[in-house]
Amino acid sequence: MSPAPRPAEAGRAMEPRAVASDPCLPVGIVGAGPVGMICALRLAGFGIPSVILEADPALRKQGSKACLIQGDVLEVLDKVGCADEVAATGVTWRIGHTYVRGEEIVRTEYPERPGFGPFVNISQYRIEQILLARLEDHPLGDVRWSHQLVGLTQHAGWVTAKVLTPDGTRDMRFRYLVACDGIRSAARAFLGVEWTGYSHGDRF
Repeated sequence: MSPAPRPAEAGRAMEPRAVASDPCLPVGIVGAGPVGMICALRLAGFGIPSVILEADPALRKQGSKACLIQGDVLEVLDKVGCADEVAATGVTWRIGHTYVRGEEIVRTEYPERPGFGPFVNISQYRIEQILLARLEDHPLGDVRWSHQLVGLTQHAGWVTAKVLTPDGTRDMRFRYLVACDGIRSAARAFLGVEWTGYSHGDRF
């Protein structure tokens, strides 16, 4: 079977893969950002199929949602086979310079570390492209674009997700549903679970 076209490049939804024929799928993942795709790739590495539900029609090429990652993030990416490409694509550095009106006021040097460098400058969008290409090449990964979670119901042994699709609203059953849809998570909102993270007070 020939691989499905990549939505980020082709701009159209993928056809459902064979993994979706099970009336109760093993794992659903809400959100096709870096966390959602890494989750899907890690599950696939253990032989567990998953379906990612993403409200957007394709990857969103949006400014600088993130422009720098740390070395320990590359170690996570290495577990799904994407770290080398991310490191090669970005700019690795360990010396930081802070300038005010053209004058250097702070110079910070970070020590060498084993494995990957301490920091890599690369856009989140580029990381998402690399992760998506890896996921589309895996038979246990399935990304459903234009699939927006609009409700969910918890049952004794599964979760029913109500999903708005280009063909209308449908119910999808999963044994587990993972919320990877960010700070404004619809999945958490439906469950009444509050965001427990934090934001830096500094402005950049």
